[in-house]
Amino acid sequence: MANKILITLLLSVIAATGLLAQSELTEKHQLVSGTRVWMIPPEGAVPGIGFNGFQIGEEGAINVMEVNPGNYFSSTENVSKENFETKGIKMMDLEELELNGYPAKYFCLQSVEDETSKTHNLVFGDSTFSVMLIGVNPGVDENMDAAMKTALLSTQYQKEMEIDYMANAPFTLDDSETTLKFAQANANMFIFTPDGVTENIQNTTMLLAIPLPSDGLTTPSATCELMLNGLKEKGITDIEIISSEEHKINDYVGYEIIAKSTMEGKMLNIYIQVVAEDKVQVVLQGISGGEEFDVEVFRELTQTLHFK
Repeated sequence: MANKILITLLLSVIAATGLLAQSELTEKHQLVSGTRVWMIPPEGAVPGIGFNGFQIGEEGAINVMEVNPGNYFSSTENVSKENFETKGIKMMDLEELELNGYPAKYFCLQSVEDETSKTHNLVFGDSTFSVMLIGVNPGVDENMDAAMKTALLSTQYQKEMEIDYMANAPFTLDDSETTLKFAQANANMFIFTPDGVTENIQNTTMLLAIPLPSDGLTTPSATCELMLNGLKEKGITDIEIISSEEHKINDYVGYEIIAKSTMEGKMLNIYIQVVAEDKVQVVLQGISGGEEFDVEVFRELTQTLHFK
């Protein structure tokens, strides 16, 4: 970058002026829908559509991801200049601070290969939850860099606040009469388990609902294949497809795959349903163990899907 030294010095000034996080909620703070986070967004920002956060212009954004239950300490243990550099990412700034009484880290990242954009990151929490805010500045705009950092450090968090985790999701699922019920949300992933149980969640039947942006070209069947390949990368081997078919769910185009596999020597049953509309696809991925597989447990919930 031609003005690398100048921009580096400028970022140092920005860091020096933004070291302290906001200490109290003000009239300017706005609630980030679907989270317990309040912040003062940059001027001109509007609530995000299909994600928790704010849209800034055509390409800029601040995305808020709350993981509860979660662990701030384990999620930030690898945040270091050395670790990012091994991935071809420059750490432009790193600060450790306190936010609402919780330990926090602010850091600014820039790709070595693409110096035209930066991400501003704020992570905070404790041993029971973690929250990450990611501000994306797609251009070399120092004013936007400063505005994003100021916005992130204005964050206020109300841990005991009751929220609707799916308030900003681009779809709805009605679990009022289904076996699987909403259990928890991790960032933009919604987890459903029998009766909504949250204990020992990794060892129970579960369905993950994940909205994904769509380019209008990738078909639901292609997305299903991508999900299967992702499972293989996670150690789920010997996947045998039992059935696959295209169908509609509430007039939306969908594709379903039923498969079985093994992981660490244990039998796994796999259900993948992808439903599409316009610029959004929803992946519904179910997992259950044992020889018997009641696929209707998953289907009865996915049949209630509607886009907003």
